[in-house]
Amino acid sequence: MDIMREIKGVYVPKKEFRLIKDPHGLRDLDIQINSSIDPLNEDIAIKEFLHFIDIYSRGSRGFRPLGMSYNQDFGSSFQGISREFIDSICDYQYRGYWWYLDVYTPFIPYIIHKILRKLKLYDYQKYTSLFLSVKTEEEFIELTQVYINNIFSSFVNYNDNNFIALDQAIPANRPSWGNRYFNNSKVIVVDRDPRDVYVDLIKEKSLVGYDVAINHDVQLFVDWFRKVRKEEGKDTQYLKVQFEELVLDYHRIVGEIYDFCGFLPEHHFGKYTRFNPDVSKKNIGMWRNHAYQDEIRKIEKELKEFIYQS
Repeated sequence: MDIMREIKGVYVPKKEFRLIKDPHGLRDLDIQINSSIDPLNEDIAIKEFLHFIDIYSRGSRGFRPLGMSYNQDFGSSFQGISREFIDSICDYQYRGYWWYLDVYTPFIPYIIHKILRKLKLYDYQKYTSLFLSVKTEEEFIELTQVYINNIFSSFVNYNDNNFIALDQAIPANRPSWGNRYFNNSKVIVVDRDPRDVYVDLIKEKSLVGYDVAINHDVQLFVDWFRKVRKEEGKDTQYLKVQFEELVLDYHRIVGEIYDFCGFLPEHHFGKYTRFNPDVSKKNIGMWRNHAYQDEIRKIEKELKEFIYQS
């Protein structure tokens, strides 16, 4: 993303855009509405999406609950636009009840409800709003694309921005999601030698890195690495960039990015201010200094098709 920040006319938000792929986000909502056979499941998915939006909208400072500050980073109307989207895909909101809603009921109201039920008294409080969408899949996708366009409409043409570059908008191994959720999208995936990924994860103790650092379970890393790179569908404009080549053959790879995105070289006004290949060279070949070279050899054997060959 650092290179994109150097190019005139490209707006890059400060935060990752995780609205689609995170749990209870747009993808989960899409699956439940368009693939579920039970309308009650889609009601839960809509409620979880609304809760997801509330969390991602709010800030997180001091002793406040966790938040992602999307109202700040993606426009103050992010939360409102998201609720308007739900209104647009929901055809009915009716009062009803089914037992699974008790999972979300606080303890005291739940106990009161049980007592009333035992006494055979009718408990009107148990009935709540349920959502129902009867949109076709095509209608849902069209409304979803309008929703995402509305989120970013305030950034387009601001300071002559013609493009928006999003980090983590879709999983790297699902490039086809680009066409499903965005109008006129292009997907760039940057990959890296698994040996350096392994060392970096251990160093940062992130994702599987924490457990691997303790147990030296290389197979866990190998299986994880393969899983997150199991690609499905490339029916979109898609460019794969090898990190090592971007650093070591900078001008050629950057030229490919220009051609792919439709940029002109003169648009690259901030060259080297955000991404400097000379600085990034230190991140290549980190595996050579790893204390357990037997682990590196196992990665080379198990993931040989991903090993960068200079």
